[in-house]
Amino acid sequence: MSSNQLISDLKKVYGIDTALADSLSVGLFYADINGKCLYVNSKWIEISGLEFNEALGNGWLNGIHSDDREEVISEWNKSIRNDQKFASEYRFQRDDKNIIWVLCQANKYKDKNGEVSGYVGTITDITERKNSETSLYLLAKGFSVTNSSEFFHSFSMHLSEVLDVDYVVVSEIVDDSCDLVKSVVVNYRGEILDPIEYSLKGTPCETVMGKSIKGYECNIQKKFPEFALLKVLGVEGYVGTPLFNSSNKPIGIIAVLNSKPIKNIKSIENVLQIYAVRASAELERKQKEQLLHDLNKELEFKQFTVDRISECIFWTDINAKINDVNEAACQSLGYTREELLMLSIPDIDPQVSFEGWKKHWKKTKAHKGLKIFESIHKTKEGHIFPIEINVNHIEFGGYEYHCSIVRNISERKASDKERETNLSLQKAIFEATADGIMVTNKDQYIATYNQNFVKIWGLLDKDIKGKNDDYVIQLVTNQLKDSDAFVNRIIDIYKKPQEDTFDILELNDGRILERVSRPQYLDGEIVGRVWNFSDITEKHRLSEQLSYQANHDPLTGLVNRREFEKRLVRVLSSRDEKSEHAMCYMDLDNFKQINDVCGHIAGDYLLKQIADLFQQNTRARDTLARLGGDEFGLIMEHCSVERAKKIAANFISLINDSNFKWEDRSFDIGVSIGIVKIDNSSNGMLDTMKNADVACYAAKKSGRNCIHVSNA
Repeated sequence: MSSNQLISDLKKVYGIDTALADSLSVGLFYADINGKCLYVNSKWIEISGLEFNEALGNGWLNGIHSDDREEVISEWNKSIRNDQKFASEYRFQRDDKNIIWVLCQANKYKDKNGEVSGYVGTITDITERKNSETSLYLLAKGFSVTNSSEFFHSFSMHLSEVLDVDYVVVSEIVDDSCDLVKSVVVNYRGEILDPIEYSLKGTPCETVMGKSIKGYECNIQKKFPEFALLKVLGVEGYVGTPLFNSSNKPIGIIAVLNSKPIKNIKSIENVLQIYAVRASAELERKQKEQLLHDLNKELEFKQFTVDRISECIFWTDINAKINDVNEAACQSLGYTREELLMLSIPDIDPQVSFEGWKKHWKKTKAHKGLKIFESIHKTKEGHIFPIEINVNHIEFGGYEYHCSIVRNISERKASDKERETNLSLQKAIFEATADGIMVTNKDQYIATYNQNFVKIWGLLDKDIKGKNDDYVIQLVTNQLKDSDAFVNRIIDIYKKPQEDTFDILELNDGRILERVSRPQYLDGEIVGRVWNFSDITEKHRLSEQLSYQANHDPLTGLVNRREFEKRLVRVLSSRDEKSEHAMCYMDLDNFKQINDVCGHIAGDYLLKQIADLFQQNTRARDTLARLGGDEFGLIMEHCSVERAKKIAANFISLINDSNFKWEDRSFDIGVSIGIVKIDNSSNGMLDTMKNADVACYAAKKSGRNCIHVSNA
């Protein structure tokens, strides 16, 4: 059925207004009661990248990212079973390699009689939100530090990895004219460079500072020829975003620079704007702390905290009395300034008592500098949240005070909890794997291991916990068939710490282990090695069994034609002027009558007897094979033609002297044998086989049960 006919039918049956559907800004789809797609609008096609006909039936599933498809099917079926609304976020993998995140929602659809006839739903492109969420997640998870210098070092490292650029520069304004800036951090691929100070005039930063984000994909040196630093750094692409404080005043800039053109400039701009929010707050905090330090020296600290600081500031005395606060502290706790000045620290911090405060006061005073610790605050409404306190003991106007800068760290604590959950999940996965895993640090001490490792080697936790790798090696070497090779291999691996390795270990108890080891990296530096041990005994046994079956005749147990030809090629390739070999091609005489009279079971029985008879009278170094039917081949290495004729004559005698019986009948059979000489003048495998076959045919033609030597 054509798509036009289908749309016409859908409009009649379901009342779908396709013109209206195509005007919608969201993707619209209809599905029947079994979930098979009946219709999608043009926006759905635009988002998914599928054509209309490709989406119909179960075709819509083909557009879903392979990692999400199974979960989407499961959620869809679950919503049908439980009579629930379907809602899910998943990805479309488009043919143009773009990945599109969508929010999909669907409900039951009733016809004009009120009967459920299918489902109607929408998809909304949420790719930009998802990318922003990812950046925010990485930003929140990536670092949590208390020192501004440490923050910007970690921040630049993190941003450099996320954006994969050569340089990340965070600069702040150092004069009131906003013409001169100084770098807070200069990061070159993980290396922190010396600070730089430069004028904004004639630089790409001038087009960004105090304005909006700006990107230059390439040719940045040509666009700003007066800014020599661009040539010194060897950069081609540039993206910069301004930094503002909480009062929307320009305070700095983040610039990323790359030695190659920046192709994904829009994506970098989006990520950079997200990071700029965090950097602005930290740069503002850095500047405020610097101001706080300077004004403290000039005995103007109190006025500054009251009028300027946007973070929570508390002035407290030796009795834990709150002497002054700023507006941020009032907003954080839900009190007015007058209400807070009537309270003491134990009123807002349930973990602090008056006795504990006196001890805290003495320790902070003795510390003579900034002290950082964590506690909790309780709002006027009773809500409790975690805080980080930066406290300094100061003397001002003849009085002693504690000046505390307080931050709400609820978000950081949530991130820490998430990190702990992730570590717990990783540990569960670590223990759930069937392989034995051991991790050593760079000093070759055991950092961790799972229980399958001790189980595979028959060890106890007390045997290896906290021990050196050499100690564990001593415990397991007596289990190995070749312990010296095992030890020497480990020594060689540790000499080449950057290499991945793969080995097969054979144990005395018959087990076979596969050992894989890889270096463990942290920030580009090798910090240890991961050892993985898999028991492949059964896999190895099956492999050998399959190899044997591929190369042997299942009836007689002799090598088959394929293996025979391989060995013949080997003999031919190794011949020289001094070597002489021979090959026999043997065809049983009168064998057909056995199959005709007694059936194939009798014939098979006879073939096995003859194969055993030939095998018992074949030299150990020679190759006897069943070539097919009642034909056999024999490669005799380092054997003259005369010697081969004697061996062939012996086979004829053995056959003639044997009495082959089946049930109450006896059979007289013979064998015709063709012999071909293999020396330095012989041709390839195919010619050798052909010449031997021709010689065998000549033997049959000569009266059967005789030998013919090829002249070829």
